[in-house]
Amino acid sequence: MAVPTGTTARQVQALGGWLLVSVIVVCMLTGWQGAYAAWGALSATLVALWLVLLTQRTAAGDRTVPGHPAHAALLVPIAVLTWHAVRSAGTAAGPGQADLEGGLDTSLIFELALVALGVLLTQALFPRRAAGGLALLICGGAMAAGAAATAAGADRSAGQAAALVGW
Repeated sequence: MAVPTGTTARQVQALGGWLLVSVIVVCMLTGWQGAYAAWGALSATLVALWLVLLTQRTAAGDRTVPGHPAHAALLVPIAVLTWHAVRSAGTAAGPGQADLEGGLDTSLIFELALVALGVLLTQALFPRRAAGGLALLICGGAMAAGAAATAAGADRSAGQAAALVGW
């Protein structure tokens, strides 16, 4: 019996969608915001999900990439932060000042790039039919639980994760 065309692509898309749901749930409930190791784990996971997306697009024979107005909007703060990082790169910190400006700019650019990748993955791996589905219910529940943990004061980093709405 022949496998219908597009079966592999649909299965890989479903796998990627549920992996993205698990990333959102873990990030919202554990509050990853506060540590470099957590940012590294999140980055590696999003890049792995990006590879899942590319595999799905290759299996489907689709060469399009989803776009979102958020990607264009993120160019402005990235341009400002890049200009600021380049401008302050050659200057030394004054007496009693920490030399963190360039590092903070780079960190913010990195976080904005992760947000842009997250938007792209969410738009590509959550098909339109999932608008009323279980995946969004689970993500919303994790966001509500993260916010409730913040309100209860369970963990300080949970507040940072809840403030990022989805990360």
